[in-house]
Amino acid sequence: MKKLFLINILSICAMTVSAQLKVQNSDNVSVGAPSGTLLSKFTVGCLGDASTTAYISSSLKSYALKVTNNAGCGNHGVYAKATGITGHHAIGIQGEGQYNCSSCIGAGIGVRGMAGTPVVYVTRAYGVSGIIDANSTAGAGIYGGYGTAGTTNPEAIFQGNYAGYFAGNVYIAGTVSATNIKASDSRLKKNVLDLDYQRTLDRVMLLRPVEYNIQQVTFDADSVNENGDIVTYSVNRYNETTDVFQHKHYGLIAQEVQRIYPDLVYEGSDGYLGIDYVSLIPMMLKVMQQQQVKLEQQQVEIERLQRNESAQHNAPARPQEIINEGVAVLFQNTPNPFTENTEIAFYLPPSVTNAMLCVYDMNGKQLSQNVITQRGSSVFVVNGNQYGAGMYLYSLIADNQLVDTKRMILTK
Repeated sequence: MKKLFLINILSICAMTVSAQLKVQNSDNVSVGAPSGTLLSKFTVGCLGDASTTAYISSSLKSYALKVTNNAGCGNHGVYAKATGITGHHAIGIQGEGQYNCSSCIGAGIGVRGMAGTPVVYVTRAYGVSGIIDANSTAGAGIYGGYGTAGTTNPEAIFQGNYAGYFAGNVYIAGTVSATNIKASDSRLKKNVLDLDYQRTLDRVMLLRPVEYNIQQVTFDADSVNENGDIVTYSVNRYNETTDVFQHKHYGLIAQEVQRIYPDLVYEGSDGYLGIDYVSLIPMMLKVMQQQQVKLEQQQVEIERLQRNESAQHNAPARPQEIINEGVAVLFQNTPNPFTENTEIAFYLPPSVTNAMLCVYDMNGKQLSQNVITQRGSSVFVVNGNQYGAGMYLYSLIADNQLVDTKRMILTK
C-alpha cells in the first residue's frame, strides 16, 4: 500500500515537467523524456521498505530532483558510480550551475555539499570529501581550477598524487592549521647531538642564496576529445599571468643544497626537487650563537686593553691595589674566557654587613647565589663544570646594594 501511494505521488509530480515517470520492477523508478530516453534512475526504499521519498518540482527555490533517505537503511542520499571504458571519462556526478540573470544577485553552484550533526553521537561531518586511490598513477582527491589556470582538463595536468590540487590562486578567510609541523618533543627523538659549530659554519658558508624568476615548464598530457579519441597536447605548469610567476623570488638551488645537506632535499612525485627550508633554521641559529660569543669575547678583550691603557685613571686591576678602602669593588674575572675554572676578585670594606656574589644567565635567570663572609680583598672561584658553554653575568651585592655587574665567557 505504501509503495502504491508513493508511486502515485511521483506520477503527479512528474506531470509538472517535460518528462515521463516510469516504474520498473524491483522498486526501480526512472525519469525519462517523451522519447523514452533514460535521464535518471534511482531505487526507492531499502530491502522492500519504500520509505525513501523522491519527487520532482519546477517551482521557485525548489528542486529538479530531490531524494531523501530517512529509512536508516543506507549511508547515501544519492549514490552514483560510473565505470569508464578505454579512452573515455568516468564521471559519477557532474554538476553545472549557471546564473543567467544579469540584473539579479545570485550564484551558480555546480555541486554543493552540506553536512550537519543533528544528534550528539555524530562526531564528524564533511560537506565534501575527496579521496584518491593510493594505487593511482596521478590525480587529486579534490581539484579546483580558476581562470586561465583552470581551463585545462584536470585529468590532463597531474604528474603526481595530491590530496588537493588548485590551479589558480587560493584565498582562505580564516586560520590555516597544518599537521605537517615537525615534532620537537624530546620523547620522539633519538641520537640527539649538538651541532658542531665549525662544521656547521663551513657548510653554511657554501650555500649560495640567489634571486630568480620562475621558469615556465611544459609537459605532454593525454586527454579525450569530443569524438572519444585520445589526443596528446602540451600543458604549462604555471599560469604566467599571476603575480607569483611574474615577481622576483629568493632562495636556494635544490641541486646545490643536495651536495651540502642531502637530508634537506626531497624529490616530489612530479620529479622536481624541493628544499626543507625549516630545517635550515637550527644551522643558522648555531652560527649566530657562536658568532655572538666571539663578538662578546672580542668586546671583553677590547675593554681589558682599554683598562690597561687608562690604568692610571681607573681603579687598580687587583684588590690589593685599591686606593679607597671604604668602597666595595668588583673586578673582571681571570682568565676570561675560561674553560675550567676562573677567579672573580673583589674588595669589601670592613663596614659591610652582608654581601653575596650571584651568577646569572644572559636572560637574567639566577643560577647561583653565594654568600661572601670575607672582608677586604678576596677571590671567589667559579667551577666551569657547573655550567654549559656560553656567556654569563655575575654581580656583587653589598648591604642589599648592587656594587657592579660584569660578564664572563665559558668555552668548552
